[in-house]
Amino acid sequence: MIQIEKGVPIPRACRGGKENRWHVLLTMEVGDSFEIDYRSPSSIYASIKYHVKDGRKFTVRKTGEKKYRVWRTE
Repeated sequence: MIQIEKGVPIPRACRGGKENRWHVLLTMEVGDSFEIDYRSPSSIYASIKYHVKDGRKFTVRKTGEKKYRVWRTE
């Protein structure tokens, strides 16, 4: 028998069938940061611009070889 449930939120769709690592941007508060392995800061900024459309601001700094830290600033 199938049980019907009410009020279960629909998860955000993931592109290409893999988990979207950028969803964390939407949960960050001002002053929060995370480190990420990535190719370049410009590609990180492009991903931020694509996923965050509500005026939140972020900054990116290199912390090691192909490692960057992303901070939410506003």
